[in-house]
Amino acid sequence: MKSITFLFALYYSCAMGQVNYSIDSAIVNRPNSKELLLDLNGGTEFPKGIFELDSLEVLYITNHGLKQIPIELLKLKEIRVLNLKSGSLEEFPDFLSELKHLERLVLADNKIRILPRAIGNFKALKYLNLTSNPIEKISRKIYCLKSLEQFGLGYPDKRELPIKKSKLSQIAKKMTWCKIIIQDKRLT
Repeated sequence: MKSITFLFALYYSCAMGQVNYSIDSAIVNRPNSKELLLDLNGGTEFPKGIFELDSLEVLYITNHGLKQIPIELLKLKEIRVLNLKSGSLEEFPDFLSELKHLERLVLADNKIRILPRAIGNFKALKYLNLTSNPIEKISRKIYCLKSLEQFGLGYPDKRELPIKKSKLSQIAKKMTWCKIIIQDKRLT
């Protein structure tokens, strides 16, 4: 049985000033970690020590203020699950398609408006969650994701998506191999 090394760190602020737990020092002690869960508590810096985790397969960074994902993330060649929910991402990080083993990508609850043409390059992607993003445009390249098994889009709290209802229906009809979960009050 494969053992999984688990490393958890919490970045937090306290009333007396900034107090940060150094993930970089924790990584030195756990270089073979397979999973890493981080709550950045609104932090806007991507911990640089993460890029030293060559064996990392699962990375969850939640509650972040990141507007962009650093391209250095490509150093994590073994990553299979990437969860960057509850943040401030404004652009879909197309370079992530270079992560050949990436199967699950969660970018829920961010500020992404456009799903670009590069979406078609994610050949191993099985699960894509973009719920609670103000998506306005989805490239037709979404139909190239033949490995995709589940695609989440919409707002669970009944706010309307900026994208047209006809586009949502078209996506659902064309992607017959994939379970599409569209959470939108206009469709209920």
